[in-house]
Amino acid sequence: MIQLFYRSLSDIQSKKKILSVLQWNTLSDKLSNRFPAVNPDLLKWEHRRQKIIQKLKNFSSDILCLQEIDHYHDFFKLELENLGFYGIYQQRGKMYHDGCCIFYKNNIKNLERYKINFPEHQNAIGVLLDFNNILFYVFSIHLNPNINNDHIRKHQIETLINYISILKPYPVLICGDFNNDPSSIAYKTIYNNSIGLKSIFLNNEPEFTTIKFNKTLHKKTVDYIWIRDFKVISSELFPNKNTISETGLPNEDFPSDHLALYAMISI
Repeated sequence: MIQLFYRSLSDIQSKKKILSVLQWNTLSDKLSNRFPAVNPDLLKWEHRRQKIIQKLKNFSSDILCLQEIDHYHDFFKLELENLGFYGIYQQRGKMYHDGCCIFYKNNIKNLERYKINFPEHQNAIGVLLDFNNILFYVFSIHLNPNINNDHIRKHQIETLINYISILKPYPVLICGDFNNDPSSIAYKTIYNNSIGLKSIFLNNEPEFTTIKFNKTLHKKTVDYIWIRDFKVISSELFPNKNTISETGLPNEDFPSDHLALYAMISI
């Protein structure tokens, strides 16, 4: 339905400056063995990679912000270039095997690339894009994963906000796995930011954006899309939470433990 809907909009998107964006932590291949309740065959890269690319085709987004990417050069770059995207990638840091990437349709121009050096030897990636002579920034980030390191994530968010604050005042799109829920200090730091960022869910975040089973079912909200000077037309989560069983994600149809956040925005 999404793909057909967007094909019907394709002729008017550029005139109305409408963009579709997808935020998704696709689950790295190296970390996919941590789900004891999931059939091991469903966790194999050979199975998951086909599911991932099919989902990306179905979403038919203009901009893709992806995290936990450890097959960028041998899979994602090749497959998505065949689908009409250009992409950039940045390893998350020296301690990590995976990274973040940003893909954008080939009718969008990449004017500048940014690397943000976070505290604790982590990196984020950003670009300045030109869509029909409208310039805007996109950032893809993945913050410190340690459950006890909310203070580090707070400093990482402050670093990002300070970085953006000295750039030219174009619209901003920030997507990522923040590894903190809305009750955290880190979340409150970006919520109370000084540069005009707002959540696409208007600060009424989803019940959860990741759900997995390990002895018990764990679900929490850690993935977000933040915008400045964009208008939200619609926002959704995939898959529908009613299709997720007591073993959580991944499952036979959905290849990651993180839900995908999808939004239509206008400039």
